[in-house]
Amino acid sequence: MTRRAYHVALLLGVVLVASATVGIAIHIQRRFDIPDLIRDATMGRGGFIGACPFGDPDFDKLAREHEAVSPQLTSRLRRRFPAGSDERQLIQFLIAVGFEQEGNCDTDKTIRYVSINRSTNFISEMNASVYWKVDSRQKIVWIKGFVSFISL
Repeated sequence: MTRRAYHVALLLGVVLVASATVGIAIHIQRRFDIPDLIRDATMGRGGFIGACPFGDPDFDKLAREHEAVSPQLTSRLRRRFPAGSDERQLIQFLIAVGFEQEGNCDTDKTIRYVSINRSTNFISEMNASVYWKVDSRQKIVWIKGFVSFISL
């Protein structure tokens, strides 16, 4: 191996190690960046994640009966923002802890939602969504939290 090839290989090796180190550091930071609101929250037992109606009364009833509502996340949200709370305070809180404002349901504009995605280890990711319904005064009617995990 020539001296130049050796230096190129050495430089590439240093770049590779540095890149891997930065990637691991970012991953570790995201791992510990899980907001307390969703930390240790579990998935619900149902099969439907989300609270947007589908537009078919029979299917909507089935979906409501089998929502995968996270008991921990929903309980934490309802304690902090009971029915009748101002929607603006909920949105400000959720954005402050890392959720991203996404919008409202196409089939019912009074149902709003936000979500957050966080890596929990090298092979899985935690996704959490919060859905709530507001009345004509922008007060919360109900609120539900959903948590799911994606793994390789």
